[in-house]
Amino acid sequence: MAAQDERRDAQLLATLRAWLGSGFSVAQTAKALTVHVNTVGQRLARIEKLTARDLRLANTRLDLQLALHVWDILQVQTP
Repeated sequence: MAAQDERRDAQLLATLRAWLGSGFSVAQTAKALTVHVNTVGQRLARIEKLTARDLRLANTRLDLQLALHVWDILQVQTP
């Protein structure tokens, strides 16, 4: 997903972070990112396709949240 983000400036990671942080609210995510709600929906659909995971499932959301935390830790530790 990070590679896709860089190649296309898709803002997938930012969208995922905002969506998880908003309690899974598309409307709040759109407001936080100053984009249309349809844009958030399209990005979330792209995330589902790239990860082959269903974002409606609680265990998927937890897995992605943990993955983002691990990603952040690895980014800090990488010189």
